[in-house]
Amino acid sequence: MRRRLIGPRTALSNQVRALLRGWGVQLPARYLARREAWPALIQRAQGPEYVRTILRTLRAVYARLSQAIHELERWVRQAAGQDEAVKRLQTIPSVGPISALTLVAAVDEIERFRCAKQLTSYCGIVPTVRNGRNRGTSVGLA
Repeated sequence: MRRRLIGPRTALSNQVRALLRGWGVQLPARYLARREAWPALIQRAQGPEYVRTILRTLRAVYARLSQAIHELERWVRQAAGQDEAVKRLQTIPSVGPISALTLVAAVDEIERFRCAKQLTSYCGIVPTVRNGRNRGTSVGLA
């Protein structure tokens, strides 16, 4: 669900950037993620009034998506702290609550996989080495 909310929020940010680029405004990376950015942007907006109206509307949508994402992330942290399998998965470097919960939800019973290679293929997380000699070589985890 979180991913389904982040996608539209990212698309909305890209649309705002494109709109403003048409008026000669370049935004720094992650600028729209700052709460104080939107009011300043709306106030400084050049061009016809409809540009400010569009920005106010998009700001409201962005804020609602961000709020929903924040609520889901709060739930994820809470749920991750209550599930033993998720807690164990988070002991792996770079595995956080979202990845761990996603894996537990998608895999369900890990015993149905004969080996680690089957599991990683199923999940689409087969690590690869990318260097000059071994381009795209899979790394065994088992």
